[in-house]
Amino acid sequence: GSYTAWVYAYRTCGSVDSASITIVVSGIGLSRNSQNLRWIGPNPSRGTLVHHGASIARVQLMNIQGQVVAEVYDWPAEKLWLLPEGLANGAYVVRYEYSHQRIHVLR
Repeated sequence: GSYTAWVYAYRTCGSVDSASITIVVSGIGLSRNSQNLRWIGPNPSRGTLVHHGASIARVQLMNIQGQVVAEVYDWPAEKLWLLPEGLANGAYVVRYEYSHQRIHVLR
């Protein structure tokens, strides 16, 4: 698939610089189960997440200490997940099924 990799530089004054590169991976480990791969975004998020794929039974948002700070069940594709209001800026891990993804939250 096509993937965008991002790098962020956070300044102590609160501003952020970012850069990205898009890469295409093909022919490596692709099989009948490839349609089950999901992308969750946007990344960085301003308080909402969405995914494109089959419904996900359980998704957890974990902070840097590994604590679950939000959770959603039976999350259908294309439906927005509103993250908790008081969520601090920073890096979080979205854990689902047999995978995980790092998400940056910027408010």
